[in-house]
Amino acid sequence: MDMPDHTTHTTQNEIYTLLKSPASGDVIRGLKELRKETFNTDMASFLLGMSWFHPNAMIRRRVKYVLFNGVSEDFAQFLKGKWRYLPNPPITKVWELMEYLITHPLINTTLLRSWAYRPYLQHKQLNLEKQKLHYLSSELAAFKHLKTLNLNHNHLLTLPPELGKLKKLENLSLAYNQIAILPDQVKKLKKLRQLDLTANQGLNNLPREIAQLQNLTTLNLSQNNFQELPLSVCNIESLEELNLAHNQLTGLPEEFTQLPKLKKLNLSNNQLTKLPVKVLCQLENLSTLIIAGNALSELPLKLIKAPRLKKIHLQDIPTLTAQKQELQENFAPIKLIF
Repeated sequence: MDMPDHTTHTTQNEIYTLLKSPASGDVIRGLKELRKETFNTDMASFLLGMSWFHPNAMIRRRVKYVLFNGVSEDFAQFLKGKWRYLPNPPITKVWELMEYLITHPLINTTLLRSWAYRPYLQHKQLNLEKQKLHYLSSELAAFKHLKTLNLNHNHLLTLPPELGKLKKLENLSLAYNQIAILPDQVKKLKKLRQLDLTANQGLNNLPREIAQLQNLTTLNLSQNNFQELPLSVCNIESLEELNLAHNQLTGLPEEFTQLPKLKKLNLSNNQLTKLPVKVLCQLENLSTLIIAGNALSELPLKLIKAPRLKKIHLQDIPTLTAQKQELQENFAPIKLIF
């Protein structure tokens, strides 16, 4: 695509001003001016975005006409068939289009993205739940203001390294996918507070870099296949709530005592036949312990020594339910929930 710039700087600015106007009459006037010019690649990129994403259908048609008559035949062929306008297109459709368009070496991707993501760029939340996604577009990097990203119930196998560019992200939900490995770039999410990895059946380890998430307070690893707890979890000193329910755990490593801020621990429906009392008693801020649905035969009285333990969930443990009255007396004032 060879589009020499014959317009003067002033003329170019004047045309840009008209095209950006909210008044359709100004825009049409700008398009008429363009017909007299041979516009440059920046203008082509601007018009390209305008022809797809401008809210006025009549203007989109006019822009398309001007664009196709002002670019080379090769470039027009590259664009052919890419104008199936959808009102308020879902972001996944926009990504699909963008992934194609930005492959052209002479497209100004910044200008194109300013059109493509106009409804989204300032958003702090993005919900992509149940979108049948098999991969996550690298275009995600454009959403720099995101604080919450919901990708639950998709078909994701992995995550792009561009995830690490979401510097403001605080809540990341990846539940019910097929993620086996988190990328190392997760360590760049310095503001991340909540991470949900529920039901990613290929997940059996976590990168050591996860320990660099110094603001992570809530981690959900339930419904996975952990037979042993990854030691990297034990290094997240900021953790306050950890959900390990519905795994294959038979115990906890000694390193688990390195979680000084942990307040709530869910170990329900694992393979525990006895409790790691020594470890649990060293968690100085643990207040809620959920051990329902395990094959426990006793509740060790030594648990009383846990400094701030106030509540223990014991549902679906027949052996302990039969001892309910005795246990409640022995463990007062800790509340036992059967």
